[in-house]
Formats: sequence, structure tokens, C-alpha cells
Amino acid sequence: IQSDTAETVAVVHCAQESVEQKKGSKLIHHYENVHRGLKMMRDRLKVLHDYVQACKKKKIRPNIKILRQIKGVCNRLPTMQTSQFKSEFKGEYNDALLVSYLSSVTENSTSMGAIVQNFNSIYGNQSRSFMRYDE
Repeated sequence: IQSDTAETVAVVHCAQESVEQKKGSKLIHHYENVHRGLKMMRDRLKVLHDYVQACKKKKIRPNIKILRQIKGVCNRLPTMQTSQFKSEFKGEYNDALLVSYLSSVTENSTSMGAIVQNFNSIYGNQSRSFMRYDE
């Protein structure tokens, strides 16, 4: 679980090198990196969970030093039921929804602009005669 600064820098550097070799959106690569990081953290936490379960079932003899380190890791994790966590989570969730909404609006505006431009290039000045009302 523990890593020093040099290891973190090396992992980030390797991740950036692999991103530069691929073509595509930086956002996609960012989320891929986040996904890989979460997967690695889940795998490491599974090892800790399996160790604690084995100690609980008395399959192995507990090591107090390791159990203290596990407790330290658990104390760093946010508690999921505090009001502060809930308010921060709602704020981040609403921000993500807003970004998604603005992205959709921008994409649709771009599409409408392209449609108007195509219409104007096809019909040119004739489009103005469609707008006149003959009374």
C-alpha cells in the first residue's frame, strides 16, 4: 500500500508516455488512468481484506504491526456517512452533471450552426424569399 515519491513519479511518467503514444482525447486517457489507479487500489485493498479475514478465522496468526498499518490505511479513508462527505459528494455530482449538460448544449449548437451554414450555401439568397409574406 505504501509508496514513496519516487515510485509515484515513475508511475505517472510511464502513464504519460503511454498516453502520448496514443491518439485521442486527453479526457479519455485521464479517465483510463483513473480507472487503472482505482483498479490497483482495489487489488491492494483486497489483499488487506483477505489478510484480516484470515486472521479473524484464525487461519493465520495476526501480526500486530501489520494490523496497525491496516488500521492507519482505514483511518485515511473517508467515512461515507458524514454530512460533510454527503455535501461534497452532491456538489461534485452536480458539477459533473452541469459539465455534461454544457457539453451537450455546445455540441448541439455546433450542429445547428453547421445546418444553418449548409442551408445558406445551398439556397443562398433564395432563403430570404421564403421569409417574405405576400399579402
